[in-house]
Amino acid sequence: MLDLLTIVESVVTNVVCGHVDNLGSASDVPKLKILFNLLFLLNIIFFIQQNIEVGFATITQHMYG
Repeated sequence: MLDLLTIVESVVTNVVCGHVDNLGSASDVPKLKILFNLLFLLNIIFFIQQNIEVGFATITQHMYG
């Protein structure tokens, strides 16, 4: 799985360079705002998922350790 930071970096680079076709021009500010909001949400979800995995690992360690 790709690192989330790498994905964000490539998407931002593509948007800034104007290579993303379905977003239109790079000067399309509302779509850029939506994109960055989505990336922010993805980051939060990723962070929560990591914390849940660590939490479960800790719980199972205490149960069976």
